[in-house]
This record gives sequence, C-alpha cells and structure tokens, in this order.
Amino acid sequence: MGIGSFFRGNQATQAEKKAIERKCGAQRTALHTCREAYSDGDAKSACAGLELQMMHCACTVVCKDVAREYEKCVNESTSHHRYHYTTECQDVVAKMKKCMAKKGIVI
Repeated sequence: MGIGSFFRGNQATQAEKKAIERKCGAQRTALHTCREAYSDGDAKSACAGLELQMMHCACTVVCKDVAREYEKCVNESTSHHRYHYTTECQDVVAKMKKCMAKKGIVI
C-alpha cells in the first residue's frame, strides 16, 4: 500500500502524508489485512476497532487537538470501566472524521 491509497487531493501536506505513513504503518497494515480477510462484506464491523486506531493515529499528525480530545474521552471512559469503541466518544470520533475529511484522508 502506497502513501496515496489513504489520501485524496492535496489538503494534507507531503510532510503530513509521510509522517502518517511512518507513524501509522503498523495500524495501516493491520487494517488492510483485516479488510482483505473480511472482504465478504463483514469488514465494516470486523475491522471497526482497527479503523478507529488508524484514524486516531492519523489524527495525531494532522488533527492534534481532536486526537487529544479523543484520548481524554477514552481515558475518562476506561477509568469508569465503560469504554467501547462503538458507543463511547462518538461525538469526538465524528470530529476526527470531519477533520480528516478536510485533510483529504480516507480510512
């Protein structure tokens, strides 16, 4: 998978693209592998946690404030033993998606 496969347009700088590639390579590989393994249509639910990890990793490069907000939400939720990636912190996840869309990053 090359750099271009998660980027649309030129909103993210080349330096940001390279930083995401370098920092998030393991998450990206895991997500790609999951999607290939569940290519029968179940990838959305089966790979949701990996998608979230990849999104968060990319946000730590291009949407730092939102990434910190997500980390805070997860930390607060886990300290109360209630965190689950499909239910908790969805408002912050929506902010991460919006920020990444502005940067032309597609997970």
